[in-house]
This record gives sequence, structure tokens and C-alpha cells, in this order.
Amino acid sequence: MKKIYLLILLVVSISFAADYQINLMSLRAISITNFTNKDLKGFKLYYYFNSRPVENVSEFSYEITRFEFNAAATGGTTIPDATLQPKSVTFQKLSAIQYRVILDYSNITIPAKKVFPKSKKGYTASDPLSIEIKNIGEGTRWAKPGHELDAYVLESLSGEVLASLNGSSREKKHPDIDKERRIGFLTSGTHCLGNDFAKYTPNWSVFAITIDAESGTDISETKIKSGSPLGIQIFEETVNKKKVKRVQFAYCTFAYETLPKTTYDYAVLSLDSECPQGSYQVSRHHDTEDNSANHNQPTSAAQYILPSIVNNDATLKYCYVPNQRGSTANYPIKDSRFGVFAGPRSNLGNNYIATSQIYIKDESNRNQNWWSYGNVLTHLQSGFQAIMNGSNYTEYNVIKWIGPENKILSKSAAEVAEGPIPVEKTLVAATPLAPAIKGLSRSAVAVELKTSGNVKVSIVNINGSVVANIAQENLQSGIHQLKWNSGAVPNGRYVVKVEQNGMVNAKNVILK
Repeated sequence: MKKIYLLILLVVSISFAADYQINLMSLRAISITNFTNKDLKGFKLYYYFNSRPVENVSEFSYEITRFEFNAAATGGTTIPDATLQPKSVTFQKLSAIQYRVILDYSNITIPAKKVFPKSKKGYTASDPLSIEIKNIGEGTRWAKPGHELDAYVLESLSGEVLASLNGSSREKKHPDIDKERRIGFLTSGTHCLGNDFAKYTPNWSVFAITIDAESGTDISETKIKSGSPLGIQIFEETVNKKKVKRVQFAYCTFAYETLPKTTYDYAVLSLDSECPQGSYQVSRHHDTEDNSANHNQPTSAAQYILPSIVNNDATLKYCYVPNQRGSTANYPIKDSRFGVFAGPRSNLGNNYIATSQIYIKDESNRNQNWWSYGNVLTHLQSGFQAIMNGSNYTEYNVIKWIGPENKILSKSAAEVAEGPIPVEKTLVAATPLAPAIKGLSRSAVAVELKTSGNVKVSIVNINGSVVANIAQENLQSGIHQLKWNSGAVPNGRYVVKVEQNGMVNAKNVILK
């Protein structure tokens, strides 16, 4: 169990006036100063934090003590103090990994021009409040960059925000709540850098889940039945003179508030205690091989696969997205590096998708495989069963995008117009290894790199003036979507020029 001390010490700021103030110091100590001429009769203190996904906020506990600075030493100690105890303490779950604790201090008055808590006699400094929240875990490892919560809010009993501290921000408000939920797309790559959601990945590399299949005479049953499933491999080994098979699933992490709807049902790995809006969390428990040495294992960073659990057996959780009637989308993410679980090809109805089937033979004796459909509506369960099914075996149906790469961007992407490019021909020295432009939208430029190296993209108007420069460093070969801020750039015809390793290419586009 990990213990984290959350402490705040108020220091008067000379940059602005405040009626009430909270400050965070390196000692992580908390005190609140009332600068007004009126007593503050009761208040609420909020502490916001990140943690690993938990099923129930009752897993958290707390202890409130006084942190005393000893006059004769540089350090201090925490001691119990009954005068600091709030009237009540409430824990709340705000999102998959964001929580807050509310300390109701309606029983405490902070006199005008005074500090809470009041310094004890015999010490040289204010003796701040220490709030010890237990079982937080390494919460910042789960937070997206810029969303690491270490926030404090002081509120009156009437609900008025009196002071707040959220990193460097001193605005009087509660911090924003992260509505996104993480999921895993299958991948055959070696890293996740370059996809739009790499910044949401706790570790930016691919992570894997490996499970044992049945050994002995049943080994031949675990196999790829058709196609070439993206991100899934089968290994055969010999353990205790018996042949065994292991199945490995490789994933990259993405984050969505709402998963895209398509013309068919599909599923992705769930990586938070909840799934994005519009999807349902479903569990598959694999009762894996018992007789030979068990080699179930997650990636080296096991916490990244939560809420799935892999030990002697494996309970894998997925987000199931029912189809949407009338949808025109034929793939949730048009990028050939990422695959999803979906039904047989006959249910898909388009030519841009390749399908595969993989059959896993789980434990033959004392088999305890099970499915849990959670809150999936009864009439939708058959849709999920067409994606994954089986009792003492599991059959997965996998699809991957193989359609034209110039459709990598969404419907809001610009048209890529063929024809003359209104730039000097000396600037366009395309070679077989030159980077290619695949599309342009208001938020991204899609390029295909044949080699690795630094990349520079320029957006040029019909008069030859550069309206935007987009630079990326040390990108690997493959297809990338490079973000840019179109700002006030008007609709019209432009040239996208891409430079890499001394090679240049350009394309005439229409920005909508």
C-alpha cells in the first residue's frame, strides 16, 4: 500500500491581492489564510488526485495530522491533533482515474486575518495540516500530460469557491474533469509514437498480453484459422517435454470520450475501469493451461493492462461498440497500423477491410472459462458473440484497414487535387524515397515517410506565401498525422510541401 502526504502551506503573494489563499510548498504542507476582516465560519476543503482505476472509492482511506516543524531541526514530524478533524470526509470518483476527497470543516472557524491551522507553541513556523490519503498508488503514471491532478479548492459552506490551487493556476475554480477513457487498438508495430493519441499512453511503447493455450494433444487446435490477424501472434514452445502454445496480443493505447460508430459491431481492449460513451465493458475469463508451467504474462509494466488481470489465468476486458444504423464510417480509425475485433466479413460489406480468425483452445480439464456481458442489453449480446465466442475455447474475429491510405483522414479532410502545383519546379525534386502527402484537414496533415529522419511541412497559398510551418523531429518511416493549427487560414487552394533528408515533395490541395 502506498502512502502519499498531501500538505499545503499558505504564503502571502505580492503579485495580487486575495481574500483567501492556498499555497503549495516543497514540504507539501497545507494551511489556509483568511485575509478578510470577517470570520470564515465553516468551509469545505477539496483535494483532487489521480489514481489507478479502482472499482470502489471505499478502497481509499485517510488520516489527518499536524505537521510540526521542529525549531531545533530542519525537518519535522506528523502528530495526531483532534482539533484538526473535519466534521465529515467524503471520497468521490470523478472519472476513470480522477478522484477527490471533500473535508467538511463546517465545525471550524478561521478568524479574520488568521491562519488555519494555528501554530502550536514552541515551534518556529506555522504547523500545517497533513492529509494522508492511503492507497493512491502511482496516480500520475495514469494521467495524460497536463492532466496530473494535485489540486486544492477552498469553498464556503454556501458553495462559493474562495481559493484554489491547481499546479501554477490560481483561478477560483474546480479543475476540469477528464471525460476520456483509454482503450487499446491491436498493432503489429514496435512502438506507438506517431499516432495522434501517443500523448495519452502511459509508456509510449507497445504493450503485450500473453496467455497459455492447452498443451498436449490439444495443441493443434490453437491456431490462426484464416487471414493474418494484426497484432496477434502464436508461439510454440516445449515445457517439461510437452509442446505448448502461447498467444500474444500487442496493443497501443488511445483515448476517447466516445468511441466512433461504424456500420458493424466491433470491440477494443478496455484500459480503464469504465469504457468510453456509447460502448459496453465485457469480460472474458480464460482458464488457461494448468498442467505445464504457466507462462501467462502481461507487458513488463503490468499496471498498464488494468482493468484486465493476468496471473495463473487471464480475465481480459473489452469495450464493445454496437453498430449504428445509417453510419457511413467503414472503420473506426483509418490507419493500417491498428486493428480491432469485429464480426465476420459477411457482416462488414466493404472492400477496404481484411478479416482474420484466431482459435484459442483453453484448459480442457476442469474448465472455468466464462463470459460476463456486464450491462450489455440482451438484444445486443448476439452482436458481441459474433465478434468473440466459445465455451472451453475462444474464437476471436479480427479486422484491419487495408483501404486507400488517402482516406486516412476523416470526412472533414481536404480534397487532394491533382494537376499543376503553383510553386517553383526547383522546389519539387520527388524521388522514390521522397515523403508523400496523403491529405490535409483543419487539424492535421497526413504524410507517408519512406525513411526515418527530421520532417518539415509547409502550407503555401496560391501567391507563394507560407501560411504555416510544421516541423517534426526524428520520425520513423510509415504514415503519420502531423498536427497543425489552421487558425484563421481561409478556405481555398493551397500547396502542401514536405521535406525530409534533402528530398522534397508537394501536392496541390483544397482546404475546406
